[in-house]
Amino acid sequence: MLGEPMKSSFKSDVTDGAMGRGQSAAIMQTKSIFDNVEVARSLYQSFEQLLRIMSSMNEMRSILEAVFHKALLYPTINQRTEALRLIRKIVSNEDRLMDILIISINTQSFTLWKIILDCIVECAFSISIDISLEAIRCINAVLASLSIICEQTDSNSLISNELQEIILEYLPNDQASVVTAFAYNNKREFDTKKNNKKTTSMKGEKTELKSDEANCGTKPTCEERMFDNIQPPQIKIHTPDSHEEELDNTDFNNEISQRLKLLADKISQQNKIGSTDMQVIDSIEEEEIETAELFVKELSSSIVRWNELRSTIEVDEAIKQFSSDFSSNFSSAQNIAFQSQGRKQTQFLNADAIYLTTYVSLSIAFRINIQTNTDKAWFIKEIQQSGCVIYTSDRWVNAVYNALIQQNIFGDIKFTDLSPLLNLVEDFDGRACKIMSDVRRIQQISSKRSDLFIAAHRLCRWFLSASWDGFLKSSSCYVFNYQNQCRTIRPKFMETMNQSLNALHSLINLSVLLNICDRSGAVFERIVEMSCPLEDLRKFAFLKSKNDNEKSNNKWVLQRMDVLSMQLVLDNAITCGLNDFTCWKYIIRCMEYIWEVEKYLFGSKIDEKNSPWMFWKKKSVKLKSDNVDFGDLRSVEDVMNGSDENLLDYHFSAKALYVLFNKIDRLYENAIKQLNLPALKTFLQNIIVANELETHYLKNDHVEEAITFLNRITFIVLKSCQRPLIHLMGLWPMVAQHFVQCACLREDENLIQCSVGCLNDCISGLLITEANGFCFNQILFQPFQDILCSGNCSEEAQKEIISFLATFVHNRSDEIDSGWRPLFGALRALHTTANFEMDAYNEANSVRGTVFDVIVTYLNIKNPNVLLATLMDCISCLLQYAQATGIFFQGSDFVENSNDYIMASTALEYLLEIEKRIHALLISANSTVPHLLHRLLLRERNTQFLDLYSDEFDIAEPLSNVLLEDSLFNDTTESLLPSDLDCQMQLSIPSLPWETLSATKKGCVELYLSFIEGLTAVASTCPVSLQSKLLNTLARLICDLSESKFGINFGPYILSTLTFPMLQRCIRRSKNETENNLKEAIESSFIDRVLLDFLYLLSECATRSTSRISRLACACIRHLIDSSKTFFTRLRWTIVVRSLWNALDMSLTYIRYLMRYYMVDANDPNGDIGHVMISIIEDSSLSQHILLFVKQIFLLDEQFSNEFADKYLAECLPNKFLIFCDEQTEIFRVTIEQLAESLLSHQFLMQIIGYLLLEGVELNANGTALKILQQFNESPKKKNLTNLTSDDITVLLYCANVSLQIAKNFDERAGLKILIQNAFNLCVMPNLCKQLVFSWNLISLTLYDILRSTTHNSTTIANFLTNDTIDEESFRIKQLAKCHKKICLYLCKLEKSLALQRIPNYIRAYTNQQYSLVIENSLIENESQQKFYKLISETETDSLLQDYKRSKTTQSLRNTKRVNPFDESKQILANEKRLYLEDGDIRCAAWADMSLNILNIFANESEENFRRFLPIFYPNLAQLIAGSVDSNIRQFTSDFLLKLPKHFPLY
Repeated sequence: MLGEPMKSSFKSDVTDGAMGRGQSAAIMQTKSIFDNVEVARSLYQSFEQLLRIMSSMNEMRSILEAVFHKALLYPTINQRTEALRLIRKIVSNEDRLMDILIISINTQSFTLWKIILDCIVECAFSISIDISLEAIRCINAVLASLSIICEQTDSNSLISNELQEIILEYLPNDQASVVTAFAYNNKREFDTKKNNKKTTSMKGEKTELKSDEANCGTKPTCEERMFDNIQPPQIKIHTPDSHEEELDNTDFNNEISQRLKLLADKISQQNKIGSTDMQVIDSIEEEEIETAELFVKELSSSIVRWNELRSTIEVDEAIKQFSSDFSSNFSSAQNIAFQSQGRKQTQFLNADAIYLTTYVSLSIAFRINIQTNTDKAWFIKEIQQSGCVIYTSDRWVNAVYNALIQQNIFGDIKFTDLSPLLNLVEDFDGRACKIMSDVRRIQQISSKRSDLFIAAHRLCRWFLSASWDGFLKSSSCYVFNYQNQCRTIRPKFMETMNQSLNALHSLINLSVLLNICDRSGAVFERIVEMSCPLEDLRKFAFLKSKNDNEKSNNKWVLQRMDVLSMQLVLDNAITCGLNDFTCWKYIIRCMEYIWEVEKYLFGSKIDEKNSPWMFWKKKSVKLKSDNVDFGDLRSVEDVMNGSDENLLDYHFSAKALYVLFNKIDRLYENAIKQLNLPALKTFLQNIIVANELETHYLKNDHVEEAITFLNRITFIVLKSCQRPLIHLMGLWPMVAQHFVQCACLREDENLIQCSVGCLNDCISGLLITEANGFCFNQILFQPFQDILCSGNCSEEAQKEIISFLATFVHNRSDEIDSGWRPLFGALRALHTTANFEMDAYNEANSVRGTVFDVIVTYLNIKNPNVLLATLMDCISCLLQYAQATGIFFQGSDFVENSNDYIMASTALEYLLEIEKRIHALLISANSTVPHLLHRLLLRERNTQFLDLYSDEFDIAEPLSNVLLEDSLFNDTTESLLPSDLDCQMQLSIPSLPWETLSATKKGCVELYLSFIEGLTAVASTCPVSLQSKLLNTLARLICDLSESKFGINFGPYILSTLTFPMLQRCIRRSKNETENNLKEAIESSFIDRVLLDFLYLLSECATRSTSRISRLACACIRHLIDSSKTFFTRLRWTIVVRSLWNALDMSLTYIRYLMRYYMVDANDPNGDIGHVMISIIEDSSLSQHILLFVKQIFLLDEQFSNEFADKYLAECLPNKFLIFCDEQTEIFRVTIEQLAESLLSHQFLMQIIGYLLLEGVELNANGTALKILQQFNESPKKKNLTNLTSDDITVLLYCANVSLQIAKNFDERAGLKILIQNAFNLCVMPNLCKQLVFSWNLISLTLYDILRSTTHNSTTIANFLTNDTIDEESFRIKQLAKCHKKICLYLCKLEKSLALQRIPNYIRAYTNQQYSLVIENSLIENESQQKFYKLISETETDSLLQDYKRSKTTQSLRNTKRVNPFDESKQILANEKRLYLEDGDIRCAAWADMSLNILNIFANESEENFRRFLPIFYPNLAQLIAGSVDSNIRQFTSDFLLKLPKHFPLY
């Protein structure tokens, strides 16, 4: 009757079941009953009766299946109209559907139902709208009948007792009743549609229908066009990973951990960790394991007590108290243990870490009884990545986990479903259920299920789960939005779409009823796709707003089915969202669409949406409809009562939106009450992700939606305040991060204000009174600091944040506790990000004015533990406000604002008050602060001292090379060679003064060290007018430490590691920034290390800074030596003299580097080796005092006349660069100002060396030597030489010798002197004769004083000079004789050289030439007839020239005087020669004075000393008589010869 089909051309898989078997592929070979509609209808009506009759006959079931297979799947799809009517008739009858269920449960197979379902699915995708409609009606009928079966009672039961037993036996539990759905893969659907000339591509759960218009020449219909390119909108929303996904990553994480461990072992081997270090690491690990086992033991003993409590609130309070006590006891035990063993605290556990670990441990312990494979990765992640302030280590967490696995912490305790402890843990981890325990308990009490109820639900669940995929895909084929398509739609097509939507509604209702909501995500997706076209509405509204002036009847309207769909989504949101987390994004999308529709249809004001509490009021939606009476509307059905219209008009839309908004409010309220922590976090995460998308498209006018989301999030957080603290610790980190993100968007000020306001409301609601050891409030205030530190915070937002913080401080200061840390961080960031433009400065100050009010309130806190934990941040904040905000210009000082000094001085006063509190905390505090101990540990590992090496002074060779090349002291018998002084003096690092203190006191130590460190650092950035006061305060605080609780050892440590290194960094900046900061850097010494560091610091001040600072630094060095020399040990004297050598090296660096480019006796100012150039610095001139220093350094007083001085000081001399370049080194630049200041510093240092060598020395001198001695002997004092060792005296003599050699080398280089003359515009040739004479006098007078202190007679001294035996006294005597001899020889050499240059000039100037070479008028012939020239005198030549002029005729041209172009250069050369000759006279005079000064003292000695010292000086005097013609030497010789007979009778 049905005809004979052709063999199918499509291959079918084995797993396809009955799908398509026997179906015709193309055409029928024979005629069938479908040629007559009445015959076909009659045949299919009989199949219903066959089902009724044969359903109870087990032996006939295979025949029944074959009959239905032939009847339903044999005909082509366009011939199945009657088959679909048959199916609809069967499934609409609960009894017939029950027959199918009975067959399936008895055979434990869905073969018959699979045939029916295959027919429905194939027909649902038919190109014929009628057949598709019939198929979807069948699905609606099936779902309606299943609902009736589920709701049956004992009075009208369709399930017999026998069948009930069969069902409960086959489906013993709810899990067994959920089976895998029939798979309808993409291939079969594609083949089915290809056979019907239409392509259907189903990708995953999304369906794409493409019409084939190739075979159709006419224009496609409206319905066909709607099928083109239909696909769900791409909603790119991040869904949080479920716990099951985390379980899948366990193996991967373990593999990574193993690899990291291998890598760590490899690195450890490469670093060659010593056995001692490994023992320390092993010891720490053992201690952490011991602590973890102790924690598990204490936890196990506390569970018994917790289990006796009656409510979850009491249990949570008990856990908090346990965490606080364990943290306190742990810290106390650590202090005692490590003090007794002399070790440092390496473990840190705060109460938050213990609290969180307790919950996670209880969760793991409960799971061990249920499943042995507990998730270690989840355990670690919940603790270490919680987003809270956690102080713990990975080793300790792993040790806790291992301890939990190895033992049963519950022991024999039995828990019931009503146990508060068990319920509290389940509310935390959400592994057993997704709703709160109290809500679940109420649901269990209210729902008492009978056996019939259970059997019916399990049977329907079993049936529906197997058919789910078929129902879903069949119902989804006509799910798409048509709002933006063509406006005219055929009623048949509209009915099909409504039927599809009804089927999806029924699926949702049944999934909720049967508790299989884990599959509802795809259904929600399709419903929201069809009913909530959010993007289309926004695009439509945007285009409509641009075309307001154009008249258009095209409007966006709400439809009946769409409103019902939205109601369905909101009503079942929580139930479905708990079972399938993917539902949340579609639920949120539905809410967005409702807000957008309300905005489009009725408008909304930003101020209404901006109200933080408007949305949860009962009538929060203020629809602009004056004539609409909302009444008591509870559902959309109440709105639609009495209306059959599909499109809703203005009044019905207003009422529907009113109902939907109420449902949204109830959804949020129910979510807060019912969802446990993981479920609520997922819900919030989806809201945050949706709002991130809204804020990302702020330019598209989505600000209102973003603000609405922020208000909703705030509502959830505030309503969660009554939950346990563990819930707040889980929710707040991700909420706060989103608030910060929104507050940092500058696109819209309303959004920023809303974000800051929401933050304020949330913190107000969540702020708690913390138990000891907790720091939850710290993460509450952290968002304010993050916002201000982001750099994107507007001025208005800053004002609001400061206002909110001030309100917190004044109203709830006792509750802030750990929140003070980020609060001060926010205040500090406010000063950093302030706008320093002068127009906005006063406004910024008004905001900062509240900061000090906050500080005052903070300092009134009485709890010492809170102060100890938060004072560090308060100090940092005040140091920030102590800095100047002026603008720095090049070449000038800071432009100081008038308010800067007031603000900085106020901050300094509060800092001094804090310093007093730190001293008090050293006694009163009793808690350990991990972050302070960690900072102290880092400080110990990286202790900073002065940097004794500088690249700036490495440009020249070591200073000892000057003495090795050419020196007065070239004797290698010295015990201390000059090369030994090149290396820096090293001292041992002093021990740490806090090693024996407890952990609490160590925290106070770190506070004080950070306080001093910050105060020292801010000295370089505070207002200039405050710097002197600040540095004086700093010095006073350090001095007062010796009498404080910290002890005397802290002062030296602070000076060496904090103050001096910080000041050194200031010194090494540019001069203008540091000059005003260093004038007060004067301090006393304490220990050897401090002395060394302090002297090096002062040496840098003396050589790197301006002249004022250098003079002050040298004065400080002299004052330090003079005031402390009575307490100096030999080591400290050595430190002093070695520091002077280093300072001398730095002061001579530039002049030594300059001399490298010039040879002795060379006259080229551009350099002999390489090139030296002078470059003028633009817009920079030398100050008048620099010019005076140049006069003092390079000229004698006699060379600087008054007329030249006035002219020289009056002119504006530009600052210049001396540029050095050669082939081997890079270009180097030195300003002439740096050169002058370095040489001036050298003179100051030589004064200090003279003070050490000559103080207390009394000699009968005259002339230059007398003036030098008088500088250091204004009053009778004890000699410093008696305190110095022989090596110390040698070092000082080396210093004077270096200075002498540098001056001598400078004077020998005429080209260098010409360069200096040109650089400074001097009228005469410069010299360093003052330095030369002063250095020699230091050497000679010191050696002569040592000579006078000996008691040797003349014979002994004469033997010393001739013998090679050397002791200390004989060495000094020989040294004096040799040095003086070298001076005398050099004088003779210099005079001889000068005389050789002067004799030719003298001859040419004062002697007439006797002969000239001219040509004779007549030639003289000799015997060989050759012609010769005749030599005549100059007189004859002049006579001949005069005769020639007289013989000239009067007609000759007029004689015009011509300018000789070469005269100027000749004059310059002559001037240079004259200057050079005058410079030679000055050099001779200087060396003559050097030769005579010691001889004058010798000549004035008593007869006894005269006789003793005569062997030393007599040979030298003879050398002078023979080689020098100086008048002063001749006069001394005359006096000496007259005096000699008085001591030795010659006649």
